[in-house]
Amino acid sequence: MYSYRRMDANFKRSLSGRLAFTILLTASAHALGSASNYGTTGLATIPSAYMAEDAALSFSASSVKDYDYYNLTYQAFPWLEATFRYRRVKDVTRNIWTDYYDRNFAAKVRLIEEGYYTPQVSTGMRDFVGTGLVGAEYIVASKNVGSFEVHFGLGWGDLAGDDNIKNPLTNLRNSFSTRQDNGNRGNQAGTIPTGSAFQGEHIGWFGGIKYRIPKLPVNIFIERNPEYNRNDVRNFGIDKPSSDISIGAEWQPTPNLSIGTAYQQGDNWSVKFDYKVATNRRTTKQKTYYRNLQSLISNARSDNWYVNLLTDMENEGLLLVNGSLTGDEQKAQLTIGNTQYRNWDQAIDLATSLADLNLPPTVKTIEFTVAENGYAARTITVTRPTFKVLTEQLDTLKIYPDNLPTKNYTLPDYATNYVQNQIAFDIGLAPRIQLFDPDEPIRYGLAIGANTRVALPLNWVLNGSYTYLIDQNFDQSNRRSGSTLPHVRTDIVDYLNDTDRLQTLYVEKRVSAKNTYSRVFGGILEEMFAGIGGETLYREYNSRLAFGVSYAWVAQREASSDFGLRDYNTFTGFLSAYWATPFYNYDFAVHIGQYLAKDKGATLEVTRRFNNGWEIKAWATKTDVSSEDFGEGSFDKGIGLTMPLNAIFGSRKNTSLTIRPVQRDGGQTLNNAPGSIWNQTLKK
Repeated sequence: MYSYRRMDANFKRSLSGRLAFTILLTASAHALGSASNYGTTGLATIPSAYMAEDAALSFSASSVKDYDYYNLTYQAFPWLEATFRYRRVKDVTRNIWTDYYDRNFAAKVRLIEEGYYTPQVSTGMRDFVGTGLVGAEYIVASKNVGSFEVHFGLGWGDLAGDDNIKNPLTNLRNSFSTRQDNGNRGNQAGTIPTGSAFQGEHIGWFGGIKYRIPKLPVNIFIERNPEYNRNDVRNFGIDKPSSDISIGAEWQPTPNLSIGTAYQQGDNWSVKFDYKVATNRRTTKQKTYYRNLQSLISNARSDNWYVNLLTDMENEGLLLVNGSLTGDEQKAQLTIGNTQYRNWDQAIDLATSLADLNLPPTVKTIEFTVAENGYAARTITVTRPTFKVLTEQLDTLKIYPDNLPTKNYTLPDYATNYVQNQIAFDIGLAPRIQLFDPDEPIRYGLAIGANTRVALPLNWVLNGSYTYLIDQNFDQSNRRSGSTLPHVRTDIVDYLNDTDRLQTLYVEKRVSAKNTYSRVFGGILEEMFAGIGGETLYREYNSRLAFGVSYAWVAQREASSDFGLRDYNTFTGFLSAYWATPFYNYDFAVHIGQYLAKDKGATLEVTRRFNNGWEIKAWATKTDVSSEDFGEGSFDKGIGLTMPLNAIFGSRKNTSLTIRPVQRDGGQTLNNAPGSIWNQTLKK
């Protein structure tokens, strides 16, 4: 969340002109470290103790004779690396061209940071939430020595291979000598394996040396790894590696791009691609405070300060919603919106410049109330720069805002008729993507989408969206629900196959009061459900905590009809608590209540938000549905990415992507609920 304190600090730097902005996708990610074939930082097949820089997001893929790997790795903390891996085992029935796909999570934790004389030490787990087919644990040490990197580690599970080193943990407890066979976790698939972590009678050792060729962006390496997957050899007919040794090379044309190849374990060539993005980088070119202000002034001037300010703000991508002067005309109260600037500190910076140019000379203080997605999100007071500099002769670096309790100006002197009697309409491509389906790496739908927003009396708004499908491969999915729960999500393919579909058509009203934000809505809410409901969020001024309640009565829509309803309906509602932590830009949310399948439980969300628009979220939901009734995966969990597009479109546009290991019916909510008010008003 974008807290008030973060906004203060950012705005001070903004006014002083000391911030340097870069374009996200071309920014150097410094020495972020390269991914192994399996996504974790390492060589070809072995992990190293090193990690990428904090907040680095890595997209990597590799291919070798019998396997393809697609990996998403995030540096969640400077000391924690997390990976989602999608594995394809090629031609598992040998010459019938049937592939097997497996999804799993991995994590690596730094135990000791590298010193001048001491190595970095890390420990990690593979497939600790998944089927367990490639389960392994390890501890590894890495050291830089001149142009060399040296790595040595001990591995359990698959990483033990056929090595015959006694597991030293058996000296602590005999139970460490017994390990559950990988792939035989049954109903425990999707849960953390308490019966196999660091267990097994024997362990193996792995290691490697990397050499960085001077003055060239090329590394060469050799590694030893006894790993092989017994389950794949036994059940899929995969050949056991003929050697423990791999040699390879890696080319880094840019610090955040790596392309590599290796002659892997004696008889197979592998290729690898790894691209990293620094999600904590700024993305928008900064506008400095004192520049050629004359260029901002519209040619058409009026005798009315509000009309002039409105014109200038609209020319610069800002919205002047309303404005007033106090009785003595020493304070201006302005409500503004922002359609262009990623960060509100930039928007307030520019609004201050324009207000300073246009307000009457008697005004000494400017109050800005930020309008975000229909809510009055916060109020900021700024000493008018001209008054501050000319009357007190203070350094411009000392001009910065203070935060006030959020204000709603109910009877302003002037108000702009932005929405009443107006219809907003846009049309464009509306792609739909499902990544890492249990049977296919990617399923897609390409459609033309139309969206509309119509302002109604009394601050109600009508929202609608419609799609016409041009091409798709969702109909190739052979998976059927098989769920013992109501099919609130597992029939999603039936809806995605609908050629032309009314996605949404609902009315909504949003209101703000002191410390409280609310919305009510009713109609076709999403592609699978229609109904009525509401949400309220309470957050005290300048607090990191917030509390909310959301509720809806919904009925499931027919898959082949825009307005038809099935005979399934339910109440869904949640009590929610939110905490915008001061640690590494993390927010936490807990939702407790009833889900769409009438199951009851709780969801934990962990979201890392940056001012540049990047958001990385992970969530897990556990309800009163047993693992057996839930089905594959045991409980709902997943990852969400929100990526800024302002480098492409020059506005605040984002695109979002959700990755679930498998879609089931337990623990499901309406799209964008609960928590939509928290996300829409308090994250910037």
